[in-house]
Amino acid sequence: MNKSGDTVGFRLASAKEEWEPKVCYEEGLTNIFLRRTIEGMVSYPEVFQKEGRKLLTSHGDHKLILMDEIGGVELLIPEFMEAVYACINGSKPCIGVIKSRNNFAMMMARNGGNPFAFRLRDELEESVKISPHNQLLTYHRKDEEAVREKILKYLREGI
Repeated sequence: MNKSGDTVGFRLASAKEEWEPKVCYEEGLTNIFLRRTIEGMVSYPEVFQKEGRKLLTSHGDHKLILMDEIGGVELLIPEFMEAVYACINGSKPCIGVIKSRNNFAMMMARNGGNPFAFRLRDELEESVKISPHNQLLTYHRKDEEAVREKILKYLREGI
């Protein structure tokens, strides 16, 4: 965010990284994959091609893979999505967030984008649904506690 409170970019970061979300955007901040400029939103796919892929393929002895929030510009980056699919179909427990279809549609309407991305987003959701060891939960604020309990149960049983 900038000093006015407007979102000016998005950053890729490891869940284990010791960092605090920046209140205000600062020049030089690493792994910014989407930045608002005067010309509009500019994506930096190399962040997912390099750092994102590295994060998902080098989890070593970690007991859990956490991904938040798949369903934006990264859908169009095959190298990264290959690693995402390997994680959701792998042997380690994986918890992730897929941008809802409604939020995805609003994002596309707001920022424009590749219409092919709708199909990629839906394919990701379907691949989660068809795997017997995956579970797709839909989050709504009114169901927050029930979803929380399902996630905690998954963690207790999977780790």
